[in-house]
Amino acid sequence: MSEVDWGTWASERTRKHTRGMDVPVEARLAWIEEMLVIALERGAIPKRRDEWGQPLDGAAWRERRPR
Repeated sequence: MSEVDWGTWASERTRKHTRGMDVPVEARLAWIEEMLVIALERGAIPKRRDEWGQPLDGAAWRERRPR
């Protein structure tokens, strides 16, 4: 991107959509995994429940999941 385009609507839109592309894939995946762990710890992602509304632990869910 050239300095001439700096500040135009088109250049701002391009920067917004390509901002993270200079970050390696491994770093992006690590960030996503970290955010998922935080979300699970804080309760932002609901836990799986059985037909009675009781939370399933990981092993019980793997046995019941549809294939």
